[in-house]
Amino acid sequence: MPTGYGLPNNQYDLRPVTVPADGKPVAVAEPFEAVKVVEGLNGRVTDAAGKLMPHANVSALQHSSVCGNFAAEPVTAGSDAEFTLKYSPNGPLEPGRSVPLRVETHDGKRFEAAALVRADGVAEVRVPTLPGIDGPQDVKADELAGVVVDEKGKPLAGVKVHVWDWVDQPDNYTFTGPDGVFRLKEASKGQPVQVRFKKDGYSPVMVIRQPVGVKGLVIAMDRATYFEGVVRGPDGKPAGGAVIRADQGPKMLDGGVYTHVWTETNADAEGKYRLHVQPDEYAFSVKAAGVGVARLPKTGIAHGQGRGVRRRAATGCHVQAKVIDSVTGKPAAGLRLYDWSRRRSTGGRTIAAR
Repeated sequence: MPTGYGLPNNQYDLRPVTVPADGKPVAVAEPFEAVKVVEGLNGRVTDAAGKLMPHANVSALQHSSVCGNFAAEPVTAGSDAEFTLKYSPNGPLEPGRSVPLRVETHDGKRFEAAALVRADGVAEVRVPTLPGIDGPQDVKADELAGVVVDEKGKPLAGVKVHVWDWVDQPDNYTFTGPDGVFRLKEASKGQPVQVRFKKDGYSPVMVIRQPVGVKGLVIAMDRATYFEGVVRGPDGKPAGGAVIRADQGPKMLDGGVYTHVWTETNADAEGKYRLHVQPDEYAFSVKAAGVGVARLPKTGIAHGQGRGVRRRAATGCHVQAKVIDSVTGKPAAGLRLYDWSRRRSTGGRTIAAR
């Protein structure tokens, strides 16, 4: 590759070719695709209030391949909290893309964050925690417990703490109390859990591998990172009530893949919306009932950014099918189409047995 360029992903050099039956040479057409890359990710580690976190260990995580969930060898930030990662197992260091990171503080606590690759300068890595705040100390080995605060250290009540959050059962979630404290008993037997912290009006925090039994855990949330814009129909009129979904998947779990990780909101009557997200990459799906649909490719966002995304929906299509009972062969009426990954109805229903 020319200097300053790289392959678009870590598996791009693998491609299928067909060997002719007569054994003649195989030709692979050029040019190959390449993307601009930087030589290394230069970052600076801060806490949720923007204060430097020197001497933290930083590792790049892998989420782009089903080969597993692993972290590269850590590098240690200096006294100025700055570090350099030479590569990311998640893909090329392409400006505008997001690199998932694991940050381990000097006292041994682990957190996850993301850095938006910059063409030059230093990327800020905002760790969702605040030193100097005491979380619960009486934590059992199989318990997930801690305190959730805002960026100023004020306890946040009513935060939903949800492990394995695609499983929407009472045993899998709890809410923080007035003091911001939460407890999930028997969350896991020593194995890390996937957990999301969500509260309306705040940017969610997701941790893919959160250790259980940690004493003094503090999670900080803020309102600083979001996408906003206006959704309009094909005729240019505001698409009031449109559903805006942002997908930060896939994420690699131990023994599986969390394919789609959705964060969503609804546009108001004028088609305006604001969707709070955590720093990462997001692919957008927009749907306005009776108006149209739209999809946008992955877009990276850094902490503290308020990015504008304005989109005009295209005319959608209607799918009509006949549902038949597989045993009796008779038409089946009243069935509802349901998307389990988004936990919502698709709007489709068989209305009559015909």
